[in-house]
Amino acid sequence: MAPNDPDEAAIMAGSYWEDLEADVVATLEEYQEAGYEATMLHPGVTTVLAPEYGDELHGLAVLLPQGEVKEVESLIESDGFDEAEIYASRVGSLVLLGLFFSIEEPPRVVGFQSYYLPAEAEGMLEGARETGTLSLRLHSQYDDAVVIECAAPDLFVPEELE
Repeated sequence: MAPNDPDEAAIMAGSYWEDLEADVVATLEEYQEAGYEATMLHPGVTTVLAPEYGDELHGLAVLLPQGEVKEVESLIESDGFDEAEIYASRVGSLVLLGLFFSIEEPPRVVGFQSYYLPAEAEGMLEGARETGTLSLRLHSQYDDAVVIECAAPDLFVPEELE
């Protein structure tokens, strides 16, 4: 079964996007107060990654501007991320995410918002739990991509879906 049109989920997320972005900005400000250099990413459409949709990964693909993909890639190559902080909440038939990946030395954090439709994500979440890894493929429209592996897939699932 192919996923629904990704635009459908994006349109649904659009109703909450500004509030979600404000939450991400507020959390990044907390990181800055704690001494981190904070970078806000500007995501676009998110799609579910899973073998039933023709992908080898279990996770989410998030569209970013090319320069932001390169910035995340340089952080991963030089230092890697030490910690992930994920906020997940369900609103109607949509899961909204606030995602933060930090490095302790030097203290840096990147944050962004995302979303998925639980109805499309059952296989993805099941596979991520089986492998113990949920993958985030951050990509640009020019096929630049970097993958962040998250070792705690259940952080992406709001309590009401567990």
